[in-house]
Amino acid sequence: MFNTAYELGADMNFKNKLNLTPLTLAAKLAHKELFFHILNISREIYWQIGSVTCAAYPLGVFDTIDILTGGIQKESALNLIVFGDTTMHLELMEGPVDDLLQTKWNTFIKARFYRQFILFAFYFLISTTAFVLRPLHNLDSPHQAPRNATELPNVS
Repeated sequence: MFNTAYELGADMNFKNKLNLTPLTLAAKLAHKELFFHILNISREIYWQIGSVTCAAYPLGVFDTIDILTGGIQKESALNLIVFGDTTMHLELMEGPVDDLLQTKWNTFIKARFYRQFILFAFYFLISTTAFVLRPLHNLDSPHQAPRNATELPNVS
């Protein structure tokens, strides 16, 4: 039925009352075959040699970043897959979805994550060293604070 609607010229960017396109609705429902079918229909093929294909996927409703505003799209296919309610959503994390996540990790997150991890490890090392090497109070010192109520001086 979807193929018939598509062949008759149905708008692939039409949104329903939940603000979902056919691609994002397939992602929300975790319908794997329909999701990848819509994704393959909407891709733009640049060249193909044998079984090797160079294609571009539209990021408008697929990626979490809104193309117009630069904000986060709650209704994007990637967001619906990653934060999906069922384990069926995990089956959608292959092919173009995995490639997009790997590209985002390498481009935006990887360097920041490792930098923050190294800073935390350095901070943790300094804090631990300062704690271990702190000076201990002399237990025989007369200026030592009482450890319990029985050691309080008798004031009469």
